[in-house]
Amino acid sequence: SDAMRMPGAFQRENALAAAAAALLLGAPPHAVGLALAVTPPLPHRLQLVAVRAGVAIYDNGVSTQLDSTLVALEALADLALTSRPLAAVRALRPASRTITVHELVRRVIDRLVTDLVDETRRRLAAQGIADPDGVRHAPGPLVTFSERMRAALEEMRRFLTAHMYRHRYVVRGLIKAKKLVRSLFELYIAEPHCLPAEWEARCDGAHGTATARVVADFIAGMTDRYAIREYRRLFDITEYPV
Repeated sequence: SDAMRMPGAFQRENALAAAAAALLLGAPPHAVGLALAVTPPLPHRLQLVAVRAGVAIYDNGVSTQLDSTLVALEALADLALTSRPLAAVRALRPASRTITVHELVRRVIDRLVTDLVDETRRRLAAQGIADPDGVRHAPGPLVTFSERMRAALEEMRRFLTAHMYRHRYVVRGLIKAKKLVRSLFELYIAEPHCLPAEWEARCDGAHGTATARVVADFIAGMTDRYAIREYRRLFDITEYPV
């Protein structure tokens, strides 16, 4: 597998499984080996998109489940919040990827809670607080993370902002969501009769103040799927307007 161009354990496992199936079906071994060596990485699966300031940026946008993004967690190995828990989990040699992810999450949560409790106790002791009145008159926050943990969390936020929250697939989803909500709001407020009857009854006409409040509440109560279905029902000319 060292000669394979596929990055990531998931892709390599899939490719090797396909190769094994091909061999069982009678494919020549040299042809299977050549295919493994020349097959390019799949798009959006740990695809290297850039290297900036010594930091490799990978596109793993196709992943939608925790176990399929386990390899992406490798990027967390150098972050203060997750490096030690990740190393500890690996040392246990868990039997499955699911167990690995669950154990990692459990250990990170345990680390956060432990730090919060320890820092709170330290602050209470440092200020000699032993009763509720002392808490009420404390000069500053008592329940908080330690300075070291706050720094680790800030590092994690920067990492997630750069590699996930501003990923182009996330941005595209946000653009679509904004367009959907804006379009529904503008239609409902101009045409309240498009609302269900019990909601329309609370409106005060097109573009009315009460109508705006009703429409906002109606949209706020939608699930993602309902909102998408409603958008299609109202704006897709191929949909019958039931």
